[in-house]
Amino acid sequence: MAIFTPGPVVAAASGSVGGTTYSHNKGGPYMRTRAIPTNRKSIAQVAQRSFIAAASQAWRELPAANALAWVTWAPLHPVQNALGNSVMLSGHQAFVQLNARLLHDGQTPILFPPLDVLPNPLTSLSFTADIGAGAVEATWTPTPLEATERVHFYAVVVDSLGINNVNSRYIYTARSALAAASPMDLEAQIIFYHGALAVGQRIFLRANVFDTATGLVTAPLKTSAVVVETV
Repeated sequence: MAIFTPGPVVAAASGSVGGTTYSHNKGGPYMRTRAIPTNRKSIAQVAQRSFIAAASQAWRELPAANALAWVTWAPLHPVQNALGNSVMLSGHQAFVQLNARLLHDGQTPILFPPLDVLPNPLTSLSFTADIGAGAVEATWTPTPLEATERVHFYAVVVDSLGINNVNSRYIYTARSALAAASPMDLEAQIIFYHGALAVGQRIFLRANVFDTATGLVTAPLKTSAVVVETV
């Protein structure tokens, strides 16, 4: 499904309609032929769908008072869509969103909406990608994290330095320990999800703080690094 911002025709669009994908980069909005992936059911996709299904089933079993609490909470906590616009979720959508995150992280679902206490956001994020004598690691502040917090990392690996628009391609790649201190080595996890690394590739990294007690996340920070090999 594509989303768009209304204008004289369309001011901004993101997503796919039929065989056309809409996106934007530093040169402005553009359209391209939609590429249909050969494997549309990766392990990560199947797992995520199972978490969503489990959270939806839990919603159907909620007592009426709990459901009403989510219906009241959701409009007060809008989220941002791919275009950065504020979107209000239904009570069901908010419940499923937070609990699918918690299930993905191996946590117990919550039956009532959380208190209005967001995790502490990352204030800085840097990344090195040295497959030689250096390290493939992320560094962040503040450090260490709070007791119930961990960093979730999403990555994209590209072969061409000319590729910059990767917003729709991030894949969940790694998570820190609870209350982790910076830095964190990401080499094994990136290789597991993205394949062997080669000099000259570019790794885009996105990270946000996830609260394992509430399912709430902070706005992400992004960075990137070119793969090098020092001796």
